Amino acid sequence: MPYSYVLYDGLCLSCGRARNIIVSLDWFGVIKTVNVYDEKSLSQIPAEISNLNSLLSEIHLIDRNGTVYRGFKAVRKIGLKLPLTAPFALLLYLPGINILGEKIYEFIAKNRRRSPG
Repeated sequence: MPYSYVLYDGLCLSCGRARNIIVSLDWFGVIKTVNVYDEKSLSQIPAEISNLNSLLSEIHLIDRNGTVYRGFKAVRKIGLKLPLTAPFALLLYLPGINILGEKIYEFIAKNRRRSPG
C-alpha cells in the first residue's frame, strides 16, 4: 500500500470535521481518507476490513504495511503521521493514557452526531 488509509463515517458530522483536520495537517500526503459510504474508494480496502458495521462503530487506520488500528489506537497512529501533531501524539503512549484514551474515545464515538441520509 502506498498510503495509510483512514476510514471514516461520511454521515457523521464530527467524523467529517476530523477528516478535514487530518487532510489539512497531512503536509506530506501520507494519508488517504476513505468515506465508508463511497463504494468506489472502499473497493481499495481489503474485503476482510470493509465490514460496514465495524467501520461505522469507530475510526479505522490501515497502515502502509496493512496493519489495522481502530478507535483510540488509530487516533494515536494518525497523530504520529502528521508533523504538527506528532510531538503531542507521543504523549498518548505514556503509561496509563491508553486506558483513559479508550474511555474518552468510546464516549465520543457513542455520542457523535450523524446527519440524516
